[in-house]
Amino acid sequence: MEVFQAIKERRSIRKFKGDPVPDSLIKKIIEAGMLAPSAGNLQRRKFYVLSGEAKKDFKVPTVGRFQLGDEFVLIVVCADTRPVEKYGKLADMYVKMECAASVQNMMLAAHACGLGTCWVGSFDVEGARRLLKLPEHLTPVTIIPLGYADEKPNMPPRKTMGEACEFLKILPL
Repeated sequence: MEVFQAIKERRSIRKFKGDPVPDSLIKKIIEAGMLAPSAGNLQRRKFYVLSGEAKKDFKVPTVGRFQLGDEFVLIVVCADTRPVEKYGKLADMYVKMECAASVQNMMLAAHACGLGTCWVGSFDVEGARRLLKLPEHLTPVTIIPLGYADEKPNMPPRKTMGEACEFLKILPL
């Protein structure tokens, strides 16, 4: 699938068929996340892939329209929050940006593979940390439900180019 087509067609999927997703596709999607940009190439994100019994036992409350349940796989994206001296106070922002870039890559890759996803950012972070038995330096930032879509949502309204963007012309010195 051409990248602009994937960007235009991808939607948040909240209803899944529950059908098995081949391991080869799951690995392809994780690889897309691993290929996302990373500040200083430190690659400070970690992915936890839950399926089968592991997913079944992952009972983490979410807030809003999405409830975990009929997806085949859950990918929990975690940020390594240990300090990075060369980035100082910016290190925390950079690792969150890295996680976000990874999530976008995985969601577009999943769509290109005929799978649905939803970006779930409002969930019980401490509950997820406890269930995954994460070390203190790893913080769950996003959960991506993954599976075959059982819905085809329309594109929600978007701002116009004029509302979303300011085109500034740089004048020569």
